[in-house]
Amino acid sequence: TLSGKIFLYDYNNKHLNTLQNNNNDNIDNKEAITCLRFLYPNLYFSDTGGHIYIYNTNDKCIIYNNLAHKPQKDNTNIEFGSLSIKSEVWSFLVHEINNEYCYIVTGSEDQKIRIWKIKIISEKNIIKENKLIKEIKEHKYAVTCLDWTSIKCNNMMKEVLLSCSDDKTINIFDSFEEKFNLILKVDFSKCIWGFFTLTYCSFNKYEGLNDENKNLLCIGTQAGYLIIYDISTKNIKFMEKIHYGGIEGLFFENNIISTCGNDNIINIIEF
Repeated sequence: TLSGKIFLYDYNNKHLNTLQNNNNDNIDNKEAITCLRFLYPNLYFSDTGGHIYIYNTNDKCIIYNNLAHKPQKDNTNIEFGSLSIKSEVWSFLVHEINNEYCYIVTGSEDQKIRIWKIKIISEKNIIKENKLIKEIKEHKYAVTCLDWTSIKCNNMMKEVLLSCSDDKTINIFDSFEEKFNLILKVDFSKCIWGFFTLTYCSFNKYEGLNDENKNLLCIGTQAGYLIIYDISTKNIKFMEKIHYGGIEGLFFENNIISTCGNDNIINIIEF
């Protein structure tokens, strides 16, 4: 919630509880919660203070607390909000490398993407390593959403990172050898009339789809437009206003697109 609380719903007992530590005290963050990811037994979450946390649901304790994006004390430009006070994390993702290591990728109001490599000792619920391996600044405004997938490129599979931003662009980075080199930048500023930002993005998570649909990605805008972009042909395959407000959530899987907007509408679209 924006109040900083996280709630857990018990499906068996149909009961709602706030997140608690092992002393049964509520974990009450002073900042708004911006993003949640759950990979059992760990709950990952971020906040408007620039932090990333990992909470172990078995032991009811926070095992990781990282100020991933610090305030920029010298930045008082009103275009960048309150960066002199805090650098909000608007999106992050967790990408498992193997049974021990994973990447945590963060996107922030400070226009930066940061990639952390961590090692979790699952038996002891402790973080053994925490290393910043890459900082990327290819966007001119806040990084609003991130996604990760494998795509087919020149008859080879590549693991790539996708980002979208308030600057109306998307970027795709090749994760090869942890270099994260930029391989594609697309500017949508001339496609849609009026003021808008890019709010959410998602690759098509596919299983057994035709080749023509494997390299599609979906982007949502603050103006309510849905864009489907083909990475292979570098063409927009679909663009239409589907919400009367900003798109506030988006997921693309097996040609099914699910969106929610601040017009209080959920859309499920078959592409």
